[in-house]
Amino acid sequence: MNRPIRILSIGCLLLFLALLVNANYLQFVQADDLNDRAGNRRVLDEQFSRDRGPILVDGDPIARSTESDDEYEFQRTYPSPYLYAHLTGFYSYTYGSSALEHSQNDILSGDDDRLFVNRVVDLVGNEQPQGGSVSLTIDPKAQKVAQEGLMGLDSGFKGSVVALDPQTGAVLAMVNRPSFDPNQIATHDLDASQKAYERLLDDKTRPMENRAATETVPPGSTFKLVTAAAALGELDMNPDSTVFGGQTFEVNGYEMPNESEGTCAGGNETDLRTALMNSCNTSFGWLAVKEGEDALEEQAEKFGFGQDYLDGLSTQASRVTVEGAPDMSENEDLLAKSGIGQENVAATPPTDGDGGRRSRERRRGDGTVHRRRGALARLRHPRQGRPASDRQPARDVGGRRQGAARHARRYRQ
Repeated sequence: MNRPIRILSIGCLLLFLALLVNANYLQFVQADDLNDRAGNRRVLDEQFSRDRGPILVDGDPIARSTESDDEYEFQRTYPSPYLYAHLTGFYSYTYGSSALEHSQNDILSGDDDRLFVNRVVDLVGNEQPQGGSVSLTIDPKAQKVAQEGLMGLDSGFKGSVVALDPQTGAVLAMVNRPSFDPNQIATHDLDASQKAYERLLDDKTRPMENRAATETVPPGSTFKLVTAAAALGELDMNPDSTVFGGQTFEVNGYEMPNESEGTCAGGNETDLRTALMNSCNTSFGWLAVKEGEDALEEQAEKFGFGQDYLDGLSTQASRVTVEGAPDMSENEDLLAKSGIGQENVAATPPTDGDGGRRSRERRRGDGTVHRRRGALARLRHPRQGRPASDRQPARDVGGRRQGAARHARRYRQ
């Protein structure tokens, strides 16, 4: 072989090797990044042609995929849109996904590692791939009652209702007003979807916002449980310990009155049990000053403050103070207000409603503390929960649905 042909052959070989290396790099190293790229319409088209799994409440789908006669094989639909919109979220070709449709996407799309065997069975049997089902802890009756209660209030009212199982933290109901129809965003009519989405964004009442999970408001007197718990631990008190109970509590030039405008129990002193029963402002403002800012914050963390409470939904952490706020150790009037759930203290409804359960921490055998998170969803077999005759009823996660006590709180915003 003469020299020019040899050089040309080596050059072709190098080019072939470079092409081989690039192909393997794209397929094995960059595969996940390319699949996740927003502009990759091929992946998006494939996802919208897949039988996405349903989201279930008591075995009935509140989000499901139905066969479509357009270029995509399946249309995502929501049978009770306004009742469950803030739980399901939406699944849109243009705007992606939100709420459980987003957080549980791997299960619903069938990509979760726990569904690997099912994917292999579908491949061998030449069947259409199916996503897994996600079953919620929501009690449909409680959800409906909560919605009816909100809708029965004054026109223009904005707020939320949350009901929890106090034994497990399972979410039994979560409703917001106003709500929205995710079907309008999930539609395959992309122009209609865009108009609906932009209209909802421009709505000053913020109908797409899940107030129950993201809106924080002063918890008020429910925070007195935190202050009382700190008194038992930090001040070594017991229910019969003597606390201040006068008509007003004066601190740093501020006078804190009781709601009744009188004394707590007929005198300037009372016991901790009576102060809590009567929800005395002056008693708990006085206790907060005695405990100090650090002890109050530490106790609040045990009640779930400063933590992401719910798995599956975007939440706003509850707080005792805010960055940049005046030092409460030098401003005891602010500390007194915090002790009764005012000033910078703010909580979401789930944290406020579930604080008592979360304060009862379970201790492992090795001495570490395990704090349970709010239960909302769990994986089911891909072929369970579909609207068919062989569907089996869903079971609540950790919930005792008959006779279980409920804690509900309504927030006006």
